[in-house]
Amino acid sequence: MRPDSPSSTCPCCAAARSSPGGSRSRRRAPPSTSRSTAPGSPPMRDGESAGSGRGGASMDTGAHARSESRSEPRVTVLALIGPGEEASAPELVADVRSQSGVRAELVLVDRTEHGGLVVEGARVVRCDSPSRGRAWRCGLEESHAEYVAWLRPGCRLLPAWLAHAVATLQAQDRPDIVTCDYFLSDDDGRFVGRSHPGGMGAVPGPYWESGVVMRREVLATIGATAFHPIELELWQRLHAAGRAAHVTEPGFSVLRGSYDSAWERSRHDGALLALAERPFAGERPELTVSICTSARDGVLKDGLMECLAAFARQLLPRGTFEIVLVIDGPREGTSEQLAGLEFPVPVRVLQGASAGLAAARNTGLEVARGRLVLFASDDTIPFPDCVERHIRTHAELGPEQQTAVVGSIEQPQDALGNALARHLEQSTEVFSIPSMKPREFHDGFHFSTGNVSVPLAAVRRAGGFDPSFSDGGCEGIDLALRLELLGTRVYHEPAARALHRRPLDFERLRRRQRAAAQAYVRLFRKHPEALSRWGDRMLTAEQCHRLGVHSAAELPGLERAACELAGIDVGALEALGGTYRDTAGEVVESLGELLQRLGCAWALQGYLEGFRDNAIAGFPELLAAGEGPHPISSDAPRKLLAWPRWDDPTNLDRLMEWAEAGAAGGFAALVLRRDPVRDPACSDATAALEAAYGRRFTTDVELEIVLEDRPLDRSELLRLGRSVDALLVLGGEPREFLATIGAERLRTPAEVAGWRRRFASAEPASASVRPQESIAPELTVIVPTRDRPRELSQLLDRLARQDLAPARFEVIVVDDGSDRPASAVLT
Repeated sequence: MRPDSPSSTCPCCAAARSSPGGSRSRRRAPPSTSRSTAPGSPPMRDGESAGSGRGGASMDTGAHARSESRSEPRVTVLALIGPGEEASAPELVADVRSQSGVRAELVLVDRTEHGGLVVEGARVVRCDSPSRGRAWRCGLEESHAEYVAWLRPGCRLLPAWLAHAVATLQAQDRPDIVTCDYFLSDDDGRFVGRSHPGGMGAVPGPYWESGVVMRREVLATIGATAFHPIELELWQRLHAAGRAAHVTEPGFSVLRGSYDSAWERSRHDGALLALAERPFAGERPELTVSICTSARDGVLKDGLMECLAAFARQLLPRGTFEIVLVIDGPREGTSEQLAGLEFPVPVRVLQGASAGLAAARNTGLEVARGRLVLFASDDTIPFPDCVERHIRTHAELGPEQQTAVVGSIEQPQDALGNALARHLEQSTEVFSIPSMKPREFHDGFHFSTGNVSVPLAAVRRAGGFDPSFSDGGCEGIDLALRLELLGTRVYHEPAARALHRRPLDFERLRRRQRAAAQAYVRLFRKHPEALSRWGDRMLTAEQCHRLGVHSAAELPGLERAACELAGIDVGALEALGGTYRDTAGEVVESLGELLQRLGCAWALQGYLEGFRDNAIAGFPELLAAGEGPHPISSDAPRKLLAWPRWDDPTNLDRLMEWAEAGAAGGFAALVLRRDPVRDPACSDATAALEAAYGRRFTTDVELEIVLEDRPLDRSELLRLGRSVDALLVLGGEPREFLATIGAERLRTPAEVAGWRRRFASAEPASASVRPQESIAPELTVIVPTRDRPRELSQLLDRLARQDLAPARFEVIVVDDGSDRPASAVLT
């Protein structure tokens, strides 16, 4: 294709992103020009001669006189060019030109990342749909030939194959599609083997579709399901109907290494089609895959399609699981990229409210139908049996275990040549999975939302994700700690494998480590009991500042050195062998030492920012407040806290509106703060509240209200904040109160209603998912005591820190006549 000639965009992708110059143009030839075309040829275009492609270069095959012969059949060779395959296009052009006995033209379907493919001697059309069926149809629309051939990049077409295939299609039995044998070659082009797809049955092996020739009307019937082996599906349908033929004469060649490495995917394709014949018989899916992604400037993330493709190609009967995709970003442009796509598994696409990752995950939870939910990142690339492994592991552990199953997350092999990726694969700086013992239980700090499955009912009982945690900032661990209170444990199944397709670079790692430390302060303010499992639990803001000043001078130099080492291609060094291999190991080791020092410095910076954001002096302040809950005289399953302006009717009316959305009907208790010093007297506050209730409700509405009007110091406020499920921010609350309460914050009626839906959609207990409260404990600890309150308190504190789910054991305290009743210690 000439650089100044336009490419075209297929109609099915017209609404999606197009390459520059994507519109088609046709110019009338000058009057003095006399041109003729063979019967059945497409209309001549400016700059073309008979048999030329739109790019202007002649596509004559064999001698020019032979290409002018009207008796030679016309064949359009179609090739899909994906990312990284652009360099193979000139070989395709040369192979098509070399064909004898036919008039052949080459149409390339541009599926590269950014489009704009330009190839001299070929017609190019842009199609960025993930559906290969759409791409083939897109290329077909560029041709008027009677016959169409497929050719894969990297395959070399033999000169006489197209003529031989057409002759077979024109034979007496007139089949609709023809396949062929092919040669296997080494890197020097020598033939070292031969493949015979015709003898392989229903799955003809790797590369069988390259060189296939068919009638154009056959290709027009190909399916459009994305991420599905639609080529094999088409061939199997024709083969079963007796309309497929095979020629033992080789039609092309392919590298032996490429052939060998493609066998796994070929078997995978055959298994997918076999599974499609026996759909899942259950009334609801076993599992929901929850994926959240973001869109910027109307464009989805590049890796999302690879993620969707890998989940869509799981080796399970259709209907066993579903995919819920939430796009957290602007609607414009994103819906067109997914509009009209057919998937081999049930897929539901939802639009988020640009409220962050946790909120987007909650949006997906509202519509999830699976018994289990598998949380995955938009750069998670699961292995073909990943979902099946999750389902099987839950079944083996039993529903009574209420387990969160964490799979493995690995770096792609092609990324491990980078020094930073090699280090992170072996360390726990980003993922805690390398420290997990296979097929054993672990605490909630090992909960990884990149590849973890949990019973959906348990997630809903825990209230889903807390949106007040920023993106990637401990929202998963927060959920895991709440799941722990319900008896859910984390279990590691390394066979549930997935790749992490978006490796971190040095700058992203630096930002991530600081943000993570900042988020941990928010986490521990909400869950101070978890500090007992944290190494930095005695850290203060003053210490962070002092240590930061001490390391400030050397920090820039350490970062520059680490950044240089992080970018080294240690894979290339290892390939050189000898001492270079040792050098590669030393680079990774040195980088690990630097990152260990830098990780401490970055964590101090993040902790300091977190302490400032949360208005606390350090972790000891959280520990001093005690780990127990603040006593609230209510048995409601959930509690909403608010501090209204008692002398402001508008503020109280807002309280009643939000209370109706979040607490009415016994769903939650409304805990109202009234300070005995700064707020009106109790009788006046009660009267104002009753008046607001009367203005809001004309009939009796069940609304449990608990008045918290005792004097509370800062420690008691900290305990109050972690004893409620959420805080209603009505406006006008004292600043120190807001800074102290660590519960999730709800600021609008929509947020209150959404918070309630996260719990309200929880399923009732069934035979397959029993509530953890009904499980008998495995161990009973009996503690006799008499007048030893301090020792009793210490013992109970240590028992509470055992690495054992609370529902698996119980403690019975026997008080043998203490002067101060042991019950006082327990409360």
